[in-house]
Amino acid sequence: FTREEMQAVTTKLATLWKNVSPVELGECKDQAAAMKAEYEVLKAQFAPGQLKRSHKGGKGKRNTTILVEGSGDKPKRARTAYLIFCDRYRNQIMKEVHADPTSKFTREEMQQVTTRLADMWKHVSIEELAQCKMEAELCKEEYKKQKEAYVPPVYATASKGKKTKKEGKDKDSGKPKRPRTAYLLFAEDCRGKLKKSVPVLSFTETSRVVSKEWKELSDAKKNQYVRTAEKEQEKHRIAKATWEAKNLAAGAGVLGGGQLAVA
Repeated sequence: FTREEMQAVTTKLATLWKNVSPVELGECKDQAAAMKAEYEVLKAQFAPGQLKRSHKGGKGKRNTTILVEGSGDKPKRARTAYLIFCDRYRNQIMKEVHADPTSKFTREEMQQVTTRLADMWKHVSIEELAQCKMEAELCKEEYKKQKEAYVPPVYATASKGKKTKKEGKDKDSGKPKRPRTAYLLFAEDCRGKLKKSVPVLSFTETSRVVSKEWKELSDAKKNQYVRTAEKEQEKHRIAKATWEAKNLAAGAGVLGGGQLAVA
C-alpha cells in the first residue's frame, strides 16, 4: 500500500464510523465491554509486581523527568537531495516490483526497490539533480526556521561530567546567520504566495512548484534576487568580521586576566 492509499482507507473508515447506525454502535460497545471484562479476568491472574513495565537501558539513557514543558513540535530532519529523488520514484518502483496490492512486501522485494532507486540516482540527469538539490536546500532552510521556533523541554539533571548542548553553543552566541541565496529569497516569496492561493499543498509539493517556477523564471527577474542576495552577503561579511573581532578581543581579555592572576 502507498501512503496515499492508506490515508484513503483511514478517511473512509472515519466517515463510516461517523455515520454508524445506533444498532451497530451498540453491538460494538457490547463487544468492547466483553473484551474489557475478559482482560480484567486475565489481569487478575498476575501479581501486581509482574504488571509493572520493565525500564530497559541503564547508563546513557536519558532522564525522562520533565522539569519545564517545551513549546511547539520537534522539527524533523531536513530531507536530502537523494531522499527527495527517491520520493519521486518509490511508488512507481514498488508497483513494478510488487504488483499484488493485497499481499505484503517481502524483505527481498524491498531490497530490490532500494537497489533500483540507488541505481537510478547514479544515472540521474544534471537537470533533475539540480532540482533535487534546490528542494533539499529549501527543506534545510525550513528546518532551521522550525528549529529556531521550537523550545525543547527541560529534563532533570543529566549525568555529571557531561556538557549540555547549550554550553557547547555558548561560544557561537551572537554569530551572524548565513546569508540567503538568490534561490532561497525567491523560494520564500513564492512559498508565501502558494500558501495563500493553494493552502492544501504539502511541503514537498510546494517545493516542487517552487523549483519549477525558478527554472522558468526570466533572467531579468532572477537578477533581481541575485542582486539582493549579493547585498545580504556583503552585510554578512561585515557582520561576521565584527563578530570575530569581538570574540578575539574577549578571548584576549580573559587570557590577560589569567596571566595577571598568576603573577
